[in-house]
Amino acid sequence: MTKRARRPTGQTIAWEIDVPLLGNRLVVLAVAKAFFLAAFLMWALLAFLFAVQGEWDLIGTMAVFVFAITGGVVAVGLLAAALIFGNRLHYRFRLDDAGATCERADRRAARVDTLAVVLGVLSGKPGVVGSGLLSAAQASIHASWASVASVTPHPSLHAVGLANVWRTTVILYCPPERWQEILAFVAARTAGRAAPRRKNPAPRLLLRTALVVAATTPLFLLPERIDLFAPLFVLCFALASVWLLPVLAWAVFAGLLAVAVEAWLAAAKPFRSMITGETLRSWDVFGPDDWIGYALAFAGSAWLVRLGVLLLTGRVVSALAGDFAEMDDE
Repeated sequence: MTKRARRPTGQTIAWEIDVPLLGNRLVVLAVAKAFFLAAFLMWALLAFLFAVQGEWDLIGTMAVFVFAITGGVVAVGLLAAALIFGNRLHYRFRLDDAGATCERADRRAARVDTLAVVLGVLSGKPGVVGSGLLSAAQASIHASWASVASVTPHPSLHAVGLANVWRTTVILYCPPERWQEILAFVAARTAGRAAPRRKNPAPRLLLRTALVVAATTPLFLLPERIDLFAPLFVLCFALASVWLLPVLAWAVFAGLLAVAVEAWLAAAKPFRSMITGETLRSWDVFGPDDWIGYALAFAGSAWLVRLGVLLLTGRVVSALAGDFAEMDDE
């Protein structure tokens, strides 16, 4: 970018627009990708549970079931959204020398987000709560020009996609008569820019995901069987803290404490020996394999605690939190 292009001009472009839902391939594809990604994660978690319990034959059947249900949910969800919102969502956009701002200016959407959080809490479904909170968090998005790694015009939809080094962060939906003006403004602010300072975080995120799964696996295989809810809770929130927000690491700590308490109570439960008649506790008859299992569970838990501390102190960055921080960096 030349010195003249970098010099603030004070120019601002602002507009409001109703964005169609059905018939808009960007919206439909975004919704479909979000739902099918969630379905894949759900299937992966179920497949993981079946695998650790040796029920390999159920994994394929569950895949067909989960993805078939998801396809139906996507179709019904899009239709419901079209009916609830009148097939339109009202957005407010602003472009200036600092960057691009997108605000969802539709009160109905805000009420739906709030309702999702309330219903999720009342029904005990953290996924619904998370969806509502995530949608609310993205009701207003600002992307600095320094965070934009690529610009993708969509002439047929009169839209402009702004992406960082690994995903699209903002889509500017434009009035048809102003699309060329807005595209030129974006091009002027992003042309000749320096290479993004941030590297693609996907490889690191995938590695941490694999390590989280490896660290939680021993919790499902403890010698003294415990309720699988607590290990599954730890796994879900550990993955969420890696991909979404670091504050979710506090839930991981709580889940690990619950696992530790439940495992200790199970191992300390007294029973009467059928051979000697004396009262023993489970740990009195543990063999080397049992102790190795507990050692692996302890090591995995220690790694999860360390990861949580690194996330909460900012030395490791969650995917979504990293994007937000980059987008605010001017």
